[in-house]
Amino acid sequence: MKPEQMLEYVVLPGDAAETGMELLLYLKILRRHWGIVLALPLVVGLLSTLVALRQPARYSATAQLLVTRPLYGNLDGDDTLAYDLPAIVGGTPFAQDVVAELARRNHPLDQALIEQALHAENQRHVVTIRATTAQPDDALAIVQAAVALIETNGRRYWGERDVTPERPGVNVAVLEAPTAAVLQNGPRALAFEVVLRTLLGLLAGIGLAFALHYLNQDRVAALQSVERTSALRDEPVD
Repeated sequence: MKPEQMLEYVVLPGDAAETGMELLLYLKILRRHWGIVLALPLVVGLLSTLVALRQPARYSATAQLLVTRPLYGNLDGDDTLAYDLPAIVGGTPFAQDVVAELARRNHPLDQALIEQALHAENQRHVVTIRATTAQPDDALAIVQAAVALIETNGRRYWGERDVTPERPGVNVAVLEAPTAAVLQNGPRALAFEVVLRTLLGLLAGIGLAFALHYLNQDRVAALQSVERTSALRDEPVD
């Protein structure tokens, strides 16, 4: 390394002293406004805890499917069935079919609940179907019914009428079958959320402390400027 390049990494004593003075100034600002710095995260943490404890339990069940066209060898081609499926699963006709399927399975549920609970997303040809409800049995039943409908009805959801359960027009491979619903907002998840919001409250408190400091400095500077102007006006003219 050349000497002139090494100079870029050298901290001069004056720079170190200036940095130390800045750190002391920052600490002084935080000490002066310590009430705000501490109060804001405490309030945010307390409110977050109260809100989290009042939330009802939410259970989620998921399934992963590999969705392709029959005899379609190249998965990187124009096979877009999996890309359309999230919109289909989120639609009203599909929710109506889920209601009918659940009624057939002696697990009746309201259509509005199913429409709110059921979601799907895809990553290329892999489709993830998820249902989130207040009861674990409901979430599991919704996902199981959705998977069965896709396997049976196939491309009828794409508008094709000559589809039969034996020839659904789509290949559906279940990569991950729905087995049990998982609690989404358990103690660990709630604790993580409260800690995260408390840290955000601490950062907001620090930012507010610095903002108040510099606003106060600007006000003091403005008052001093007015005083100097008034003093100049009051000086006698020779």
